[in-house]
Amino acid sequence: MPSCAKTTRNIWKRRPFWRASSSVCRGYWIMQTGWQSWLLKRPRQRRPRNAGQSLTEIARICAKVPRKAPDSFYEALQFVLFIHLMIQIESNGHSISMGRMDSYLKKYYDRDLAEKRIDADFTQQLCECFLLKCFEANKLRDWGTTENLGGNQLFQTITLGGQTQDGKTAVNDLSYLFLEALGNTNMNIPTVIVSMGSTTPLAFYEAALRALVRHGGGMPAFFNDDVAVDMMVRAGIPLSDARNWAGMGCSEVRIPGKHGTGVTPVYVNVMKLLELALHDGYNPNTGKCLCPSSRPFSECRNLKEVIALWEEQLDYYLPFIPRIERAIAESYYTLTPTPFLSGVVDYRIEMGKDISWGRGPNYNDTIVHAHGYPNAANALEALDRVCFKDQKYTLKEVIEAMDENFASDKGMAIRKALLNAPKFGNDDDEVDDLCRDLFTILPAKMRKFTPLRGGQFGCTAQTVVMNVTDGAVVGATPDGRRAGESLADNMSPTPGTDLQGITGVFNSLSKIDHALMDNGSILNIRFHPSALNSPEKIEKIAQAIAVYFEKGGFQVQFNVVGREILIDAQQHPENYRSLVVKVAGFSCFYCELEKKWQDHLIARTEYDAFA
Repeated sequence: MPSCAKTTRNIWKRRPFWRASSSVCRGYWIMQTGWQSWLLKRPRQRRPRNAGQSLTEIARICAKVPRKAPDSFYEALQFVLFIHLMIQIESNGHSISMGRMDSYLKKYYDRDLAEKRIDADFTQQLCECFLLKCFEANKLRDWGTTENLGGNQLFQTITLGGQTQDGKTAVNDLSYLFLEALGNTNMNIPTVIVSMGSTTPLAFYEAALRALVRHGGGMPAFFNDDVAVDMMVRAGIPLSDARNWAGMGCSEVRIPGKHGTGVTPVYVNVMKLLELALHDGYNPNTGKCLCPSSRPFSECRNLKEVIALWEEQLDYYLPFIPRIERAIAESYYTLTPTPFLSGVVDYRIEMGKDISWGRGPNYNDTIVHAHGYPNAANALEALDRVCFKDQKYTLKEVIEAMDENFASDKGMAIRKALLNAPKFGNDDDEVDDLCRDLFTILPAKMRKFTPLRGGQFGCTAQTVVMNVTDGAVVGATPDGRRAGESLADNMSPTPGTDLQGITGVFNSLSKIDHALMDNGSILNIRFHPSALNSPEKIEKIAQAIAVYFEKGGFQVQFNVVGREILIDAQQHPENYRSLVVKVAGFSCFYCELEKKWQDHLIARTEYDAFA
């Protein structure tokens, strides 16, 4: 491995991500370095050692694991890091999940604590050092991926909390120590999430929010344990395995050690397909038509007929997904086998088959991304309200206004009427129920196909940052959006349209059956720091998240940064090198994002109080 001191000097030149936490600054050297004595001389350390003893301990542990099983928490943590790095190196890794670390490391921590070989303070420092070592990893990418995944994100995911196989809470002392460690660091890697459900104590919600405020970069994200388990059970996974789920990537749900690897996902631009339907199958950008509509859009008599035209486009284009998946899956298996990863996944050694080959008894789930549901619901609701119910304008007039990008006086009047229609995210049953119904269509259609590797095509409504790219190829739409503007990110309301506070957003999202998309969905919320600046406010928001999950919401994550800071950081990046923000299912250094994504973050609705 590279010299820790050299690597640290390079990181310091690039980004000062440390807070004024002496435990982190000193603790960084603890794993595989000659600087460990800095940490071990701390006044609170129970058993200080000299530098020679520290180096000897490092050498002993690194010589032992992972060739032999660990016998202590320190050894176990080093074991995990070695295995994780080997997987990363073997495959130029992406979305490598480390599972529920607070659960599988607990026995080592408890034993060391009982034998007084460790204390909570030293354990927390080890966790901080582990997070910092994960941050050092990077990978080579092509330009397209670099552009769309700014900030050197690797999607290394650690899951905390959840439940045991017998349905009891898995939250333990180590869960809280990991949160403390997260709060003492200010990095975009690794991604830390918390699994919260009906068995989770409210104190863990509050601890996670406190870590979120201290971290400052949108971590941890909150996931509904009960919905995740439901997702897995519906996919045919036994309950005992389903309860052991862990997060992968942005919002995917996986069973550690038993799920196969994911194939490069396919992206479905829901709004582009709606645009084709509104133009009788023609792409306004190119004038080409691959799937002519069965009837002119202007002759539709109700919303049901409009949705039917949209489904025609889905039915034409979705069968291409299995063909694309087959080519990609065969390429992975043939050209980039991963024998080391295969060796640490259940069943593969006995089968003598690489994990990329797929098939049972491993669980397999091929990702299909679907982008733009909030926009689609708003657009169809606006057509229904303006053209069918109020009959203020005809479908032809709306299309003409969209084609001119609402430029004329009449076009601006039509846009105003479209914007005034109900919007998703305000607890309005009419548009929320429409979004709920749209949400069911794609998963049902994809169940008709089987991936080459077996299992199923699992859908997701996460956009990563493709909502900006997707919007660039879609013209003006009936939700009042102008040509080229970004789509809503993930399942978040379109910026500026959520007018009923956080409760309105939570209530709208909770009406959707999120378990239908077993690769998850994401909700982004941006708070002004004043919204979380007291224990009382933190408690109130913790209770709101718990109720949101009880009602069926799947996920929520928060940026705690004011709009004025984001604007100033855009104008003076040299002053904000350590500013971390949650973009989609991942966090980035804000100043490393392209301006178009910075602009989208600035445009998100900001809440300065809970409502």
